Amino acid sequence: MTARSGALRKKGQRRKGEWRVMDEQAIVHDEKEFHLLLRSITKIGGLHCSYYRELYLMRRIQYRMDRNKIASYGKYRELIKENPEEYRALIDCIGVNVTEFFRDTAVYEKLSSLVLPDVIEKNKDDRTIRIWSAGCATGQEAYSVGMIVNELLGDGHGGYHVTIRGTDIDEMALDEARRGEYDEDAVNRMSKRLAEKYFRPVQVPDRKGRLKERYALDDRIKGMARFEKHDVISGAPFCGMDVILCRNMLIYINPDVKKPIFDKFTASLVPGGYLILGRTETMPEGMECVFETVDTRDRIY
Repeated sequence: MTARSGALRKKGQRRKGEWRVMDEQAIVHDEKEFHLLLRSITKIGGLHCSYYRELYLMRRIQYRMDRNKIASYGKYRELIKENPEEYRALIDCIGVNVTEFFRDTAVYEKLSSLVLPDVIEKNKDDRTIRIWSAGCATGQEAYSVGMIVNELLGDGHGGYHVTIRGTDIDEMALDEARRGEYDEDAVNRMSKRLAEKYFRPVQVPDRKGRLKERYALDDRIKGMARFEKHDVISGAPFCGMDVILCRNMLIYINPDVKKPIFDKFTASLVPGGYLILGRTETMPEGMECVFETVDTRDRIY
C-alpha cells in the first residue's frame, strides 16, 4: 500500500497506544493525543466529532497535518487553537465540500419531471414551496434546484412563494454560497442554455487584490435561497419541508447517529414530502417502513 492509502504498521510493530501512518511526515498516531485533538475541535467551533466515523476523521485530520508539515496531534491541536484560518480549513476538509451544479443529472431530471411538479400541484392552494438542501457546501445544489423551479414556474413563480434553505457546518462555504459567484469551470459543467440564462461574468478581486473573472448568479435564483449554519446531527428540525436533499454526506457519519438524523427528516417533512439521498446512501434499519420508495436507483423517497 502507498503512504496516501493510510498503510499502518503490521501487528507486532505497534507500540502500546500508538501506530504510525507510513507517509512522508511519519505521523504518529497517539490515541490519547488524537482524542484530545477531537475534543479541541468540538470546543473551538462546535463540530461534534463523535458523530463522524473515527477513521474518516483521522484521514481528514492527517491530510491537513501533512499540508502543514506537522507530525504530532499535539502540535496540530496548538495550531488550530492559534490559527482560525487553519481551523476553518480543517472544517472544510471534514465537511468534504465537493459539489457542482446539477451533479448526477438523472436526479435533477426526476426533480424536474416528477418531484417538483407533484409538489407544485399539491401546494396550489397555499402557494408555498419549502425545500431544504442539507450539507449544501458552496450552494450549487440549492441553486440548481432554484433554476429548475424557475424553469417550471417562470420568473414570477406563478404566485408561489419558494424558499430553498441551504445548511452546512462550514461558515466559509456558506459565505461563498451567499455571494453566488463561481469560477468559469463550475459554470461550464452545466447546460450552456442555463448558464447563459442565469449567470453573467463579473470582475472580482482575489485575496491579493487582483481582478479575476467569475460568474455571478442571477438575483431571480439567489432570491429564493437562504443559507445558514446548521448541524444536521445536533440541530433542530425545520418544519414544513416539501423536499429535503441530503446527498453524499451521510456515508461519513457514524452509523449510530444516522437514525436520529432520519427521525429529524421525518419531523421536517410535510406528509407526502420527498427525501432525496445520494446513490451511495442507505436507509437506517427500521426506517424503510417510514419512507415509501419513489425511485430506488436515485434514492428518492
